[in-house]
Amino acid sequence: MNKTAYYITITFFIILISIQTYKLIWGEKGLIEYMQYNKKVEMIKRNNEILIKKNDELKHKIDKLQTEKEFLEKMIRDKLDMIKENEINIKFKGKKKHENR
Repeated sequence: MNKTAYYITITFFIILISIQTYKLIWGEKGLIEYMQYNKKVEMIKRNNEILIKKNDELKHKIDKLQTEKEFLEKMIRDKLDMIKENEINIKFKGKKKHENR
């Protein structure tokens, strides 16, 4: 093989390797895209964990509403501002503090 053919072959392979490296890192389904998808997956997992926790809290609250009369009464009083007969409802200005909200 003469020198010119050798240099052309080497140049061709360098260009080919450069193109493949570019595609591997920045191309479609490349390293950059893979890292972005991993971040999205982690964010979705965190959101899913938060939703599972909220769902469990709501299930617990539903269970309490179905089984505990006192809790149901307290929720009705707090949420709907209902009172029993012969009671007086006194409201204060400012923020409400509720431990079950």
